[in-house]
Order: sequence, then structure tokens, then C-alpha cells
Amino acid sequence: MGSASEAKAVEAASLQHHDTPPAYTAHDAAASSFGATPAIPGPALNSVSPYEPFPSTMYAYYTFKITRTFHLGSDDSDHKLFAVSNYVGFDGKGPGKPSVVLHNGPSPDDLVLAIVGEEDGWMKNTPRRGSNFTISLPPLNPTATRQLAIHGDKEVMYGGTFDPQVGYSFRFTVETTRGGGLVREDFEWRKTTQVEGDEYKYHYELVRLGTTAEKGGESGAVSFRQGEALALVAFKRFYSLSKPFKVEFVGSSMTDLGPRWAVTAVVTGVWVWALQIAGRAD
Repeated sequence: MGSASEAKAVEAASLQHHDTPPAYTAHDAAASSFGATPAIPGPALNSVSPYEPFPSTMYAYYTFKITRTFHLGSDDSDHKLFAVSNYVGFDGKGPGKPSVVLHNGPSPDDLVLAIVGEEDGWMKNTPRRGSNFTISLPPLNPTATRQLAIHGDKEVMYGGTFDPQVGYSFRFTVETTRGGGLVREDFEWRKTTQVEGDEYKYHYELVRLGTTAEKGGESGAVSFRQGEALALVAFKRFYSLSKPFKVEFVGSSMTDLGPRWAVTAVVTGVWVWALQIAGRAD
């Protein structure tokens, strides 16, 4: 899956918020309940069969030099499977706003798989809470024109307290694989309790808000229940340099829900980590 230099990436850290999250509503697995946006101009993205399979568990690895890039890799032989570039938005590089870019390979010159960051029109003095964040993904249309392939498809990730019993969380909508096709479903990153003795201080689980499994075993439907954790991310304290971040897919979620969902889970999980470091995820 490639290594063409078509897109330079993005930087995540110095973050500010705005906009009120949408009200809590019931979710329909067949349609987005909080309005994902259509494709609009954005950074260059790979367009045809872009996804490299992820290991079931990946960790963040830093290099011993000053750079905007770190790597995601497995815990055994290969620590540099995917490069992640981060941008603060003040130096005129990348998308021009705080964001992170996931690359389809170990180099920041490799094609971009996904980008997430402050929403378009971000300004550094915006309010701290209730922000919306923009996710850029490769276009779904496999025969996309050059113009569409550069623009990609954009979604919105919402941060807010949608359910008082859950607390502050992050929601997004993305296509998942079902019955040989794609359906749009809603997902939410929720903070969970730290396990005693665990070296990772902060834990989030990605749960599904759709109701596919409750519709009675329709052809191609995946076997996950509404509210069940499909992926997990964990972070150490901000000053830790040894595997400070980890992402783990639960069971067969990565294959059952498809590569587009898996890429979105990884890049939004990294962004939640950046928000946690900035004190914006609680």
C-alpha cells in the first residue's frame, strides 16, 4: 500500500475549543444521527485501496531527536509501521491548524490515510470546551477524480457531555462494512476507570451507538452489541517517552467493521490522546 509522496502531514498539541455539541438523541445504525458532512476541500489523501492492515495492538514510539513525527508499531520486531505527524497550527505547515496525520507507512512522506484536528476556521482564542473536530478520510468513490481524491471526505468528531452517566466523550460517524456494502454508524470514545497497577493512567473505549445486532441477524450484520467496546486506547502521563500510547482492537472488530472504521478509530484515538495532554479531554 504505498509509499508515494503525495501528501505532507499535520501537527497535534496546542489545541483550543468551540461550538456546542449536538443534543443527545437516539441513534439509527442506517443513518448518521448527528450529521456528518459531505466531501469538501481538504488535504491530499490516498484514494484507491488505501488501507494497510493494522496489528491488533500498536504502541507509540518516539525517536531520540526533535521531530514532529512519531511511529505506531507492534511490541515485537517492528516499531515503525505507521508514521504519525503532528502540527500545532502556528507555523504555516500542514493543514494550518492543530491536527495529527496518520501515514500509510513509516515515513512522513508516505501517503496520508487520515487526518484529524481542529475544525476548519479554527482560531487560537476560541473557547476551550465543546469543540467540533474535523476528520479527513480518503474518498469512498474508487474512481474519484483527481480533484475529489485531493479533497477527500470529511466527517466531524464532537466533544461534549451527551449523556450525564457517561461524562465527557467524543462522537463521530463513519462507514462500516456490512453485507458486502457500507453503512454509516455512530461511535463514541468514552473514558473508563484505570485498572489498579496499570502503568497507563488514562483509558478510553470506543463503543458503537448503532443497533445493527438488535435487528435480528440480518445478512452480513456483525455480532457486536450496542454499547460494546470495539477498540481501546490508553495513555501514560505526558512526560513518559516509553510507549506512552497504546491502541488495541477488541476481538474481530477490525475485520468485521472494515478498514475505514479501523483507520478512523486509530486516528481519532491519537487525537483524544493529544486532547488529554492539553487538558481538554476531561
